[in-house]
Amino acid sequence: MSWFKSKSIDLESGNGSTNLQSGRDIVFNGLSYQDVKDIANDIFKDNFLTLKKDAAIIAEKRAQEITVNLLDKLMVENPQALNNFNDPAIQDSLFTVQKEYAKSGDEELGMLLVDLLIDRCQSENRSFHSILIDQAIKISVNIEQYHLDILTLKYIFFLNRDMLIIDDLSLKGFNEKFLTFIEPFINFKNGNANVYKYLQAQNCGISESSNGGSIKMYFEKHFMGLFSKGFTKKELDLYLKDDEIKSKLIITNLFNQDLFQINSCNQEDLLIKLKFLEIDESIFKNHLELIRYNKMSWEEIYNYMRGLSKNFMMLDIFWSQGFSNFEITHVGVVLAQANFKRKTGITLEVPDWLIR
Repeated sequence: MSWFKSKSIDLESGNGSTNLQSGRDIVFNGLSYQDVKDIANDIFKDNFLTLKKDAAIIAEKRAQEITVNLLDKLMVENPQALNNFNDPAIQDSLFTVQKEYAKSGDEELGMLLVDLLIDRCQSENRSFHSILIDQAIKISVNIEQYHLDILTLKYIFFLNRDMLIIDDLSLKGFNEKFLTFIEPFINFKNGNANVYKYLQAQNCGISESSNGGSIKMYFEKHFMGLFSKGFTKKELDLYLKDDEIKSKLIITNLFNQDLFQINSCNQEDLLIKLKFLEIDESIFKNHLELIRYNKMSWEEIYNYMRGLSKNFMMLDIFWSQGFSNFEITHVGVVLAQANFKRKTGITLEVPDWLIR
């Protein structure tokens, strides 16, 4: 007998209407919560290994547990996706999730698998994204938490660094972003080359494929405007004559209330703001010189970051041990996004290049 289960529901409703029933038995012109739960239980019982005594009881309990967690979360995020459990590919992914959690009982793995399966339910079948999620589900059982954190940091720092950019510069804004988006993932058991070779073997990245530079280079390039020593009004008048431009782009220095700085995080951010404010880009060079000339030394930046993050020294060491030379794959990005959502509760937008 095929282990793909299907439920047919006969409901009367108006065109385009939604059928609602009390409690969890909510139907969206198709499968209800209970229908999917029954499908999941049948799939697991019909296909999982026949175990003896206590092992069988434990495995079944875990499978039911992850099924309930999956459905409860799906009911909050996208109840319409319940209908997708009539799809053989979704049922296959569901069984993989049940099977792996039943074997390990690892709660962190379970939460990751649930988030991945929810993403799979909302992804078009046989799309590039759905194929990547299916791979990520199978790979996740071979990935430890610190591997996931490496992938997440790599994704944020190098593929989604706009998350860390502050539109209107403030130390509070930067601090909050760093402590929310970066600090929870600085969790390294091991940062040597073997870690990256292992992730490469799992199709999560490519070891020693690029040169991302040192952490010093990264911060000085992407946050040189934030970490400004400031300039005096006399210095400001020397570079900028237009009072209207000053009012739009100049703010009080974040570290010294008696000085000034440009309200821009880095070179790219400055160009975007000039275009948005419809300011002639011919003055870009003068602005950039002000930023570069007045940026803090690496020692000053490092000391500030050490005060902000108890793990920044660890990140610095880790960065120099191969992190910047590691390139994350598309499957690695899928795992990174799921891990980010699980730890922060924030769902990141799927990049266009993952959808195609």
